[in-house]
Amino acid sequence: MRTPWIFLLSLAAACGDGDSHVGPDGSGGEQASEGGRIGCIETTTPYSADTNTAEGQADQALLDAVAGEHASMLTWQDGITAELNVTMTQARLVKVASRPDPNFVLDIVRQCTDRVRVEGTLGIKTADGRLNETFEHAIFEPAESGGSASAWLHLKASELRGRYVRQGTGAGQLSAVYFSLTLGSEEFSGFITEESTDGETVSMGPSVATWNELTQ
Repeated sequence: MRTPWIFLLSLAAACGDGDSHVGPDGSGGEQASEGGRIGCIETTTPYSADTNTAEGQADQALLDAVAGEHASMLTWQDGITAELNVTMTQARLVKVASRPDPNFVLDIVRQCTDRVRVEGTLGIKTADGRLNETFEHAIFEPAESGGSASAWLHLKASELRGRYVRQGTGAGQLSAVYFSLTLGSEEFSGFITEESTDGETVSMGPSVATWNELTQ
């Protein structure tokens, strides 16, 4: 059975968003899940692609596809559309050595594979002023098909430093905002969803904004 995406978001948040234990140059020691894939112990090192090889050319193409500016039209859940701009600065390649974490107990499929990913600082904002936030350390994992990379990013309500206007109508206070983004040479898609709490329970609502993607 396919694991629900909301469960994966919650689990990823519990494991960390990738900011801890990883240096600004992509270096870091062994880490269980944090900044990496769920259920894996991973070691990261900075990496420069050798464009004289086919593998290096593919890695450089991935970096070029993720870095820089990306624009699209976003649709909020109330039907209002706005221009969305995402900028990935200080983008760099990081090589990841991965192995299964023997202490991980959840019965889910793990993808502990060595790979090259893209890291950097990501800014995301809409022209209507509802959203303007920054992720100092965003991690984009490569797609299996190649040519694009995806990130699951979140900010707790207390971590919102720019501007975010709550969109959902769920009960309780806003506790976190989640962003799903896919960047590629020919792709820029994603959605935003909100988490709320009444002080005792936490709930994740449906997507409050989408661009180039079906509503979750």
